[in-house]
Amino acid sequence: MNLKKLVLLFGTFSLFSTFSFVQAQEDVDGADVLETIVVTATRRETDIMDTPVPVSALSDAELTKNGLNN
Repeated sequence: MNLKKLVLLFGTFSLFSTFSFVQAQEDVDGADVLETIVVTATRRETDIMDTPVPVSALSDAELTKNGLNN
């Protein structure tokens, strides 16, 4: 009798834990959007993946911290 209760408890726990993972997965779908970056340092507009030179991206906070306003 105790084995049946243990199996039932484990089965119920497994069932509910699966639902929580499925629900958490639905929230992640919007995070797959990639931002388009246009590089103009080569004097022509190219996509970041097609640029033949190394590229360093700086955030607004980094530019402000270094005293760059333009």
